[in-house]
Amino acid sequence: MYHGLKWAVCKTHYQYLKIRFGAWFSPDGTKIIWRASRPKTKEEVKEYKDLLKKNLVAPTHMEVWIANADGSNAHQVTFLEQANRAPNFAPDGKHIIF
Repeated sequence: MYHGLKWAVCKTHYQYLKIRFGAWFSPDGTKIIWRASRPKTKEEVKEYKDLLKKNLVAPTHMEVWIANADGSNAHQVTFLEQANRAPNFAPDGKHIIF
């Protein structure tokens, strides 16, 4: 269920992650799920920042992440190196779909 979240900011590993659109809460409201890429090389970081200036992201290596609703305990749950799409919680809140 999408709860109209436009921006969520989570503090993890001393960095703030901006989640633009596409973030969903678990049915009980205790968790949040989203997809994100984490550029690693200097070139990937430059490309990422250049695209962000245009309000774009490249749809590659978008992994699924889950955190507590307050942003704590954020962790990556997929390692598929693909553009994982539309992550969400199953109605039981115990499983995810993407």
